[in-house]
Amino acid sequence: LEAEYFSQCTGVESDLYVPTGLFNHYILPYLNNTSWRIGFADKNIARRMLDIDNAQNYIDVVFPECIASCQNGRYYIGYDLLASYEDIVEKLASVREDFIIKPSLDSSHGHGVRKVRESEINKEMVIALLNEYGKNFTVQKVIKQHPTLALFNPTSVNTIRITTYQDFNNKIKILYAAQRFGGKGKIYDNADDPKGSGGFCAIDLDGTINRVIHHYRNQDTSVLPNTIPEKIPNFEKIKEAVVFLHSRFPHYGLIGWDASLTPDGHPIIIEYNFVPGIGTGQLANHPFFSKEDLDEIMKRLSCVKTSLSVHVISGNK
Repeated sequence: LEAEYFSQCTGVESDLYVPTGLFNHYILPYLNNTSWRIGFADKNIARRMLDIDNAQNYIDVVFPECIASCQNGRYYIGYDLLASYEDIVEKLASVREDFIIKPSLDSSHGHGVRKVRESEINKEMVIALLNEYGKNFTVQKVIKQHPTLALFNPTSVNTIRITTYQDFNNKIKILYAAQRFGGKGKIYDNADDPKGSGGFCAIDLDGTINRVIHHYRNQDTSVLPNTIPEKIPNFEKIKEAVVFLHSRFPHYGLIGWDASLTPDGHPIIIEYNFVPGIGTGQLANHPFFSKEDLDEIMKRLSCVKTSLSVHVISGNK
């Protein structure tokens, strides 16, 4: 039934569509070391994990600028300079531009993401904000995005979701890409918003934008306006960045990346996700894996299941 549904959505008939149950319960846990996920998912350590400063010697990539952060109750200017609570209050109260504050843990689906307007900022407001966000949060400058991406929705940072896969020959490849954008007035681009706002459309690997908009929550579709160009600018650089950075994580075969572009076209890596969903890719693009990759994964899964069965039957625990 899922294969039939995805075929209707994409127009690509195939028996390679992966059921979400199989993916979530078997494939993803096999490819990704889930026991490491919680620590690695802290957004406050993402820049360190990606080693962005060193990566910039090899690829064109930037990271959102951090104003302040709180990591397990410890305050920092930026990500690395230890500071007192009073230092952080003074730092944020002196900011003279809009900023974004969000939980550094458990902030999926836009949960807790807030844009603080310059006109709101004062010491009392900052103190209330710090009390509200607790022990783990990050404060970043608002990302200024490329004018082409802003056309999708001017109030949200419209990210490009790319999923990369490292196969068993250590080749890192891109499985799919999609352009996400928020609904009118939204500050985040979550296509799975409970109220159905926002949407996403497929991006071919040459950067061509599919004109069909998918509204994930209500399963409706619409068509991109003619004001949206045919291609994502500098898409090759975005692909190069995520493929290079995936090599930082040998314990994860699948990684979902949220990327954007600066106004002058430099790729921005906003965050990574070690539990990438399969629905968006198969809904808007095509089967998640190639036949070659899926056959190899299923063969290895079968060997693991057989090995476990023999282990249990023999009485070894």
